[in-house]
Amino acid sequence: DVEDSGLGLKLRGVNGGLSAVQWRRLIKHTGDQPGESERRQGIWWQSPDLDGPLKGLTFEAGWGADDHWDVAAKYKGEIGNDIKIALGIAYGENDGTDADAAYFECTGTDVGSLGRADCTQIGASMSIMHTPTGLYMNVAAGQHTDKTVLEDADLAGTGASDKSEFWSIEAGIEQKFNSLGKTTLFGQYYDLDGGASERLSVASTDAISNAAGSANVFSSGLQMYGVGVIQELESAGMSVYAYYRHYEGELSLARTGTVTKADDFEDLDIVMTGAIIKF
Repeated sequence: DVEDSGLGLKLRGVNGGLSAVQWRRLIKHTGDQPGESERRQGIWWQSPDLDGPLKGLTFEAGWGADDHWDVAAKYKGEIGNDIKIALGIAYGENDGTDADAAYFECTGTDVGSLGRADCTQIGASMSIMHTPTGLYMNVAAGQHTDKTVLEDADLAGTGASDKSEFWSIEAGIEQKFNSLGKTTLFGQYYDLDGGASERLSVASTDAISNAAGSANVFSSGLQMYGVGVIQELESAGMSVYAYYRHYEGELSLARTGTVTKADDFEDLDIVMTGAIIKF
């Protein structure tokens, strides 16, 4: 959750001024990754568990929210006796008359000359673990494309990209090093290349703005690296965790066809600890 991870915090300019822009807005208006959906009304179908050569494979499909649809495939199984693997891929489109109404928002705020929203996204992830050693790796990536966002007067003709994309990786080890339960040690890296967006308007008076007036996002970038530890407490049905994350970001703005780089802002360092009780 981006709020829990600290990305609900606001950017702070290197001159000390506090921006109205939150870190999560560098990812997307809602803080969702490109390729990640939201909770909306609709119809969802999931295939039964398959057997035979397709054992471990399932399919999903959804439609609704005037007018959105998506499809997904997931697989969970083993390679030999030592390797567990899980992967999934999903694709969705928002092509209704309201750019806000579907399971995921378009980066454009109106329907443009098409008379309807026209944005798509795809996301995929894979997890693999070598069970004898506990070594594991998780990778994920996603892309969001909006064909109407560049029709905005601030963005038209600027050469902005209508795509936002990210990739991430986590690697670590999970072993029972002590009698308390399993211990997980891990490292993480995240990289986002954000394209144009009408959903964030930055005022000219904002602490990080260099624009002559209120401006939209031309591009954004976000990088994160971190490390962490999770300790299971088997007797209590609980896990305790602690992690450190370092974030670096950048932002460029567009106003009536003129592109300016936002003022530099300070990096963000997060240290968090907590506990989870499973019922």
